[in-house]
Amino acid sequence: MLKHFMFLLSPALRQAKALATAFAMAIPVALAVPIALGSAVLTQPVYAEEAVVAAASTTVNINRADASTLAASLAGVGQSRAEAIVRYREEFGPFFTAEDLLQVRGIGPSVLEKNRDRIALE
Repeated sequence: MLKHFMFLLSPALRQAKALATAFAMAIPVALAVPIALGSAVLTQPVYAEEAVVAAASTTVNINRADASTLAASLAGVGQSRAEAIVRYREEFGPFFTAEDLLQVRGIGPSVLEKNRDRIALE
């Protein structure tokens, strides 16, 4: 009897698995992230959106990075703004402060504040 029941349940499970796979991109997925706490290592759930933000929050040297690296690393900076940063740097020389980015067309105070912790000058 149990064998017959499992056979009937099997198509439903396959369909549920297919639906879960189809919507995997739309549903946040919890990832296990190890956190060191003294000598113990704990795991904390992190959602996919947070993992993407964490990966993008590394620092980038705005005086050396190419346009594609700038676009990938800075929030609110796409390829065209990144190319404008590189053009400005090539024309006027290196940036001495993060605020110098405000001289680049398309970079305003809000974009600067979003990226202040990601910007490296050396």
